[in-house]
Amino acid sequence: MDGAATDWHLVHLGSRAVGGAGLVVAEASAVSPEGRITPGDAGIWANKHVEPVARINRFIKEHGAAPGIQIAHAGRKASAARPWEGGAHLADDAGGWPVIAPSALAFGGELTKVPRAMSLADIARVQGEFVAAAKRSLAAGCEWLELHAAHGYWIGAVCRTHPAGSGHRHGGRRRHHRTHPRGRDYPQWPRGPGVVGAGIFA
Repeated sequence: MDGAATDWHLVHLGSRAVGGAGLVVAEASAVSPEGRITPGDAGIWANKHVEPVARINRFIKEHGAAPGIQIAHAGRKASAARPWEGGAHLADDAGGWPVIAPSALAFGGELTKVPRAMSLADIARVQGEFVAAAKRSLAAGCEWLELHAAHGYWIGAVCRTHPAGSGHRHGGRRRHHRTHPRGRDYPQWPRGPGVVGAGIFA
Protein backbone atom coordinates (compact mmCIF):
# COMPACT_ATOMS: atom_id res chain seq x y z
CA MET A 1 0.00 0.00 0.00
CA ASP A 2 1.35 3.43 -0.95
CA GLY A 3 -0.58 5.36 1.68
CA ALA A 4 -3.52 6.34 -0.53
CA ALA A 5 -7.04 6.01 0.86
CA THR A 6 -9.09 3.36 -0.96
CA ASP A 7 -12.69 2.26 -1.38
CA TRP A 8 -12.33 0.46 1.96
CA HIS A 9 -11.77 3.82 3.66
CA LEU A 10 -14.71 5.34 1.78
CA VAL A 11 -17.04 2.61 3.03
CA HIS A 12 -15.58 2.53 6.55
CA LEU A 13 -15.69 6.29 7.13
CA GLY A 14 -18.65 7.07 4.91
CA SER A 15 -20.87 4.60 6.77
CA ARG A 16 -20.28 6.59 9.96
CA ALA A 17 -21.67 9.70 8.30
CA VAL A 18 -24.63 7.79 6.88
CA GLY A 19 -25.23 6.41 10.39
CA GLY A 20 -25.64 9.89 11.84
CA ALA A 21 -22.22 10.78 13.29
CA GLY A 22 -21.56 14.50 13.50
CA LEU A 23 -17.78 14.25 13.13
CA VAL A 24 -15.92 11.53 11.23
CA VAL A 25 -12.15 11.42 11.75
CA ALA A 26 -9.70 9.39 9.67
CA GLU A 27 -7.25 8.20 12.31
CA ALA A 28 -3.45 7.87 12.26
CA SER A 29 -2.78 9.28 8.80
CA ALA A 30 0.99 9.28 8.48
CA VAL A 31 2.91 12.48 7.72
CA SER A 32 5.76 10.47 6.12
CA PRO A 33 6.49 6.89 5.07
CA GLU A 34 8.85 6.43 8.04
CA GLY A 35 6.11 7.69 10.36
CA ARG A 36 3.68 4.89 9.54
CA ILE A 37 2.75 2.50 12.32
CA THR A 38 2.48 -0.41 9.87
CA PRO A 39 3.16 -0.89 6.14
CA GLY A 40 -0.59 -0.76 5.55
CA ASP A 41 -1.23 2.69 7.02
CA ALA A 42 -2.91 5.43 5.07
CA GLY A 43 -1.03 8.70 4.79
CA ILE A 44 -1.16 12.31 3.75
CA TRP A 45 2.57 12.77 3.02
CA ALA A 46 2.25 13.26 -0.74
CA ASN A 47 0.07 15.34 -3.03
CA LYS A 48 -1.28 12.14 -4.61
CA HIS A 49 -3.04 11.42 -1.30
CA VAL A 50 -5.16 14.58 -1.39
CA GLU A 51 -7.82 13.58 -3.91
CA PRO A 52 -8.58 10.13 -2.38
CA VAL A 53 -9.15 11.85 0.98
CA ALA A 54 -11.14 14.64 -0.69
CA ARG A 55 -13.45 12.06 -2.33
CA ILE A 56 -14.23 10.57 1.07
CA ASN A 57 -14.72 14.00 2.62
CA ARG A 58 -17.18 15.01 -0.08
CA PHE A 59 -19.26 11.92 0.69
CA ILE A 60 -19.11 12.60 4.43
CA LYS A 61 -20.29 16.19 3.92
CA GLU A 62 -23.09 15.10 1.60
CA HIS A 63 -24.47 13.05 4.48
CA GLY A 64 -24.37 15.86 7.01
CA ALA A 65 -21.17 15.15 8.95
CA ALA A 66 -17.94 17.12 9.33
CA PRO A 67 -14.82 15.33 8.04
CA GLY A 68 -11.65 15.34 10.11
CA ILE A 69 -8.22 13.76 10.04
CA GLN A 70 -5.67 12.72 12.64
CA ILE A 71 -2.12 13.20 11.40
CA ALA A 72 0.61 11.13 12.98
CA HIS A 73 4.23 10.11 13.18
CA ALA A 74 4.64 6.84 15.05
CA GLY A 75 8.20 7.53 16.20
CA ARG A 76 9.65 4.52 18.07
CA LYS A 77 6.37 2.62 17.50
CA ALA A 78 6.74 2.72 13.70
CA SER A 79 7.65 -0.25 11.49
CA ALA A 80 5.26 -2.67 13.20
CA ALA A 81 3.25 -5.55 11.82
CA ARG A 82 -0.49 -5.09 11.43
CA PRO A 83 -2.41 -5.94 14.64
CA TRP A 84 -3.87 -9.13 13.17
CA GLU A 85 -0.32 -10.16 12.22
CA GLY A 86 0.96 -9.80 15.78
CA GLY A 87 1.82 -6.11 16.01
CA ALA A 88 5.54 -6.65 16.75
CA HIS A 89 8.29 -4.65 15.11
CA LEU A 90 9.20 -5.77 11.61
CA ALA A 91 12.84 -6.34 10.74
CA ASP A 92 14.19 -4.05 8.04
CA ASP A 93 14.65 -7.05 5.73
CA ALA A 94 11.09 -8.25 6.39
CA GLY A 95 9.08 -5.23 5.31
CA GLY A 96 10.14 -2.89 8.11
CA TRP A 97 12.29 0.23 8.14
CA PRO A 98 14.60 2.12 10.53
CA VAL A 99 12.79 4.10 13.24
CA ILE A 100 13.60 7.46 14.78
CA ALA A 101 12.73 9.08 18.11
CA PRO A 102 14.00 11.88 20.38
CA SER A 103 16.26 9.33 22.12
CA ALA A 104 17.71 5.89 21.38
CA LEU A 105 15.33 3.97 23.65
CA ALA A 106 13.03 1.18 22.43
CA PHE A 107 9.34 1.44 23.29
CA GLY A 108 9.34 -1.98 24.95
CA GLY A 109 7.24 -5.13 24.83
CA GLU A 110 7.13 -6.49 21.29
CA LEU A 111 8.33 -3.14 19.94
CA THR A 112 12.01 -3.87 20.45
CA LYS A 113 13.67 -1.78 17.75
CA VAL A 114 16.08 0.78 19.14
CA PRO A 115 15.40 4.05 17.30
CA ARG A 116 18.04 6.37 16.02
CA ALA A 117 18.20 9.43 18.27
CA MET A 118 17.10 12.45 16.27
CA SER A 119 19.24 15.50 15.63
CA LEU A 120 17.77 18.98 15.73
CA ALA A 121 17.73 18.88 11.93
CA ASP A 122 15.67 15.66 12.05
CA ILE A 123 13.20 17.30 14.43
CA ALA A 124 12.85 20.34 12.18
CA ARG A 125 12.24 18.03 9.22
CA VAL A 126 9.45 16.14 10.99
CA GLN A 127 7.90 19.40 12.13
CA GLY A 128 7.85 20.47 8.51
CA GLU A 129 6.22 17.18 7.52
CA PHE A 130 3.40 17.84 10.00
CA VAL A 131 2.86 21.31 8.55
CA ALA A 132 2.83 19.98 4.97
CA ALA A 133 0.39 17.24 5.98
CA ALA A 134 -1.88 19.82 7.61
CA LYS A 135 -1.90 21.87 4.40
CA ARG A 136 -2.80 18.81 2.34
CA SER A 137 -5.56 17.93 4.82
CA LEU A 138 -7.09 21.38 4.41
CA ALA A 139 -6.81 21.06 0.64
CA ALA A 140 -8.69 17.75 0.91
CA GLY A 141 -11.58 19.46 2.70
CA CYS A 142 -10.89 18.35 6.28
CA GLU A 143 -12.65 20.56 8.83
CA TRP A 144 -11.03 19.06 11.92
CA LEU A 145 -7.31 18.42 12.32
CA GLU A 146 -6.02 16.32 15.20
CA LEU A 147 -2.38 15.75 16.11
CA HIS A 148 -1.73 12.20 17.26
CA ALA A 149 0.11 12.67 20.56
CA ALA A 150 -0.55 9.33 22.26
CA HIS A 151 2.03 7.55 24.42
CA GLY A 152 5.04 6.50 22.38
CA TYR A 153 4.13 8.45 19.25
CA TRP A 154 6.48 11.18 18.10
CA ILE A 155 4.70 14.27 19.44
CA GLY A 156 3.95 12.51 22.71
CA ALA A 157 7.60 11.50 23.06
CA VAL A 158 9.02 15.00 22.65
CA CYS A 159 6.55 16.39 25.19
CA ARG A 160 7.33 13.85 27.96
CA THR A 161 10.09 13.47 30.52
CA HIS A 162 10.38 9.73 29.79
CA PRO A 163 11.37 8.08 27.51
CA ALA A 164 12.44 11.21 25.61
CA GLY A 165 15.88 11.13 27.22
CA SER A 166 17.26 13.55 29.79
CA GLY A 167 20.07 14.83 27.59
CA HIS A 168 18.00 15.94 24.60
CA ARG A 169 17.01 19.54 24.01
CA HIS A 170 13.56 18.47 22.78
CA GLY A 171 12.69 16.07 25.59
CA GLY A 172 13.60 14.83 29.01
CA ARG A 173 13.89 17.69 31.46
CA ARG A 174 10.71 19.55 32.22
CA ARG A 175 11.91 22.86 30.85
CA HIS A 176 12.21 21.23 27.40
CA HIS A 177 8.78 19.58 27.26
CA ARG A 178 6.98 22.15 25.18
CA THR A 179 9.57 22.74 22.50
CA HIS A 180 7.18 20.86 20.21
CA PRO A 181 4.71 21.93 19.00
CA ARG A 182 4.96 25.40 20.58
CA GLY A 183 8.63 26.26 20.01
CA ARG A 184 9.33 29.68 18.63
CA ASP A 185 11.18 28.12 15.68
CA TYR A 186 8.16 26.00 14.75
CA PRO A 187 6.58 26.93 11.38
CA GLN A 188 3.16 28.55 11.51
CA TRP A 189 0.28 26.14 11.09
CA PRO A 190 -1.63 26.89 7.89
CA ARG A 191 -4.61 29.11 8.50
CA GLY A 192 -7.99 28.05 7.20
CA PRO A 193 -11.47 26.93 8.20
CA GLY A 194 -11.80 24.25 10.81
CA VAL A 195 -10.52 23.23 14.22
CA VAL A 196 -7.14 21.94 15.39
CA GLY A 197 -6.87 19.61 18.39
CA ALA A 198 -4.41 17.16 19.89
CA GLY A 199 -5.24 13.56 20.74
CA ILE A 200 -3.45 12.70 23.99
CA PHE A 201 -4.11 9.22 25.33
CA ALA A 202 -2.64 7.45 28.34
